[in-house]
Amino acid sequence: MRTYIFIERERKIIQSFVDGKIPLTNRELTKIRTTIREPKLFVDVKLLFTLRDQVEASMAEMPPRKRGLE
Repeated sequence: MRTYIFIERERKIIQSFVDGKIPLTNRELTKIRTTIREPKLFVDVKLLFTLRDQVEASMAEMPPRKRGLE
């Protein structure tokens, strides 16, 4: 499993768009937009957040010793 979705260059492009520095029609942003249309990507991101939430909830119910906090 990868530990990232976007490479650093893509993050910079996306952040530039979010900050209003480049338009939606930017060529590099268009390439990223094409990639993120992949349906499996959305399913995996949703599953990742669901897993994270469930792990956090389960850990909160465990005594500190079992969580490795002691």
